[in-house]
Formats: sequence, C-alpha cells, structure tokens
Amino acid sequence: MMPDFFKDYNVLFGGGNTSKYLMGLALIAVIAIVVNAVLYGVKSLRAKEADQAAVPSMMM
Repeated sequence: MMPDFFKDYNVLFGGGNTSKYLMGLALIAVIAIVVNAVLYGVKSLRAKEADQAAVPSMMM
C-alpha cells in the first residue's frame, strides 16, 4: 500500500501545474511527429530521384 501523498508528487512539492506540463509534453510529441514525417518525406523523395537517375531510359 502506498501513502496518498505519493500519488500526486507534483502537488506535494508546490506544483499544481500538471495540466500545463502535460500540454507541453503533448506539444513536444506533436512537433516530434511532424519533424519525423517531414524528414521521412524528404528521404523518400531523394530515394525516388536517385532511383530514376540510375535507371537508363528506353527512349535513347
């Protein structure tokens, strides 16, 4: 069994900004997902360009 004051450590030590911290964490997660999606998109575009440049054209 755990004492009740361990359940809300943030409020125990003068916090009370739990929702603020959760919103910040959610914002960081969204930004990380967007940056990851952009980097993945750029990487896939470069791979397609490299594949197209490596394949000789049949129209020569």
